[in-house]
Amino acid sequence: PTARMSATVSTSNSRSRFDPASLACTGAAGPTCLNPAQVRAVQTLRSPYRFPFPLANGLVEYPGWGIGGEDTPAVGPTGGWRAWWTGNAAPVLPPVPANGIAWVYGGGALQYFYARDPNVDPRSITPESVAARVQAVSAVMDSTSPDLGGFHARGHKLIVLEHLSDYAQSPYAGLQYGDAVKRHMGAGRAAEFMRVYAAPGIDHVGTGGPALVDMLKALATWVERKEAPILLRLAEQDAKPPFAVQRTRPLCEWPKWTRFKGGDPNAAESFECANP
Repeated sequence: PTARMSATVSTSNSRSRFDPASLACTGAAGPTCLNPAQVRAVQTLRSPYRFPFPLANGLVEYPGWGIGGEDTPAVGPTGGWRAWWTGNAAPVLPPVPANGIAWVYGGGALQYFYARDPNVDPRSITPESVAARVQAVSAVMDSTSPDLGGFHARGHKLIVLEHLSDYAQSPYAGLQYGDAVKRHMGAGRAAEFMRVYAAPGIDHVGTGGPALVDMLKALATWVERKEAPILLRLAEQDAKPPFAVQRTRPLCEWPKWTRFKGGDPNAAESFECANP
């Protein structure tokens, strides 16, 4: 049987310490501080959303977003909040290119996928009004069962990599899933077939810092040679030949984080994976 997943949100020290209210304007509003509405918006995006009904496998929360890449420049599907959330113009119907990507994707999903009405205003839809449809889709699409016993029994391996400054989806959803598998199956048994990694400062498609890593090679080596991944590294390279490496970082297994030890800040050897 599938165990109910915990709704506890995994956090790092930096994520739990930062209070958006610390950026509130103390005098006149300006570009270097946040007005009350902006503080509430930041708090909303960083807070978990609790569904008024359970999804597949008993999941009842979706975690908030992390910190560190909010101001990453918007270029296509890359970038921080301007790319995914705020856009350069207020949301309109039909969406325009200046809108945030989340409005384009999310509004369309609400209209065509959940309400199944192309004429409905997505802003008028409540979770309760489409509850049955959401639960039906969740049962088909959501890969949230923490019971991977059959997967493990067939000799399969699983590597999860989350970019912590990904604002297309919350990276903490994948990290929470890894935690749920460990709780359900036991950390020792889960380590036989699963690894969960987190890359700080990296956005949806891998910009914002060192992000390149050959996961396919790591996975193939684990399956074919029975050698589990160790000492994986992230690299940032030039976009043009000969693709010179500019910076490297260790890729830490969650919940460990990259910590600077000293030396060349562009070299992975100058960092260690430490507990938060």
